[in-house]
Amino acid sequence: METSFIGYDSLANQYKVLFLPKYNPEQPCLVFTLGETTTKWKTIQGVESHHPLQGAVCINGTIYYQAGIVDQYDSTSLYKLMSFDVRSEEFYNVDAPKTLMDYRSYLINYQGKLGLVCCEKGLEIWVMETQGWSKIFFSDEMEGSNKWCSMGVTRGGEIVLVKCAYRTQDMLFVLYYDPERKSNRYVDLESIYPKEKRRTDCIIWTVPDYVENTMRLY
Repeated sequence: METSFIGYDSLANQYKVLFLPKYNPEQPCLVFTLGETTTKWKTIQGVESHHPLQGAVCINGTIYYQAGIVDQYDSTSLYKLMSFDVRSEEFYNVDAPKTLMDYRSYLINYQGKLGLVCCEKGLEIWVMETQGWSKIFFSDEMEGSNKWCSMGVTRGGEIVLVKCAYRTQDMLFVLYYDPERKSNRYVDLESIYPKEKRRTDCIIWTVPDYVENTMRLY
């Protein structure tokens, strides 16, 4: 299996696709620049073996993503935070809170800063500042928090949360949480796909603040 991410370098006005092998350390990482007819896939050597996870976010020309690693001594799964500079095409390990190292987290663009949301033991929201990470919100009162996942942030700063999977008898809705006001609101989607018509579990995908882009990619 492989994973691909797309990033944007605003200084050069270039989009690039990053191709990462997921379970084959012998397969190289590849980069492709969109919009250039003469461009071929470029091989990047010397990248430390890791297993990239879906859910990357690109902020100010840097792609951030969580990667899984396996401890060779006790076979436990751990996580780390990786970054890829779209312009220099270099990889870096990024220091991250212990929460991200221990649990599957969701990366977000929080008002131009890298953030992470972890729903494993309540709801934790962290933001990477110039001097390090700060926890902007934590709540252990969210019932069944480990069944939720973050799908991004709206332009107004609300964090979008959905259940990882909606069972046939679950009500369909999306939760918007505002960390600054410490308030939340629910958007009911039941009329779109009522539970009496469902025969299997379903997943909700969200695209906060969707904007069309007419740029040609080839």
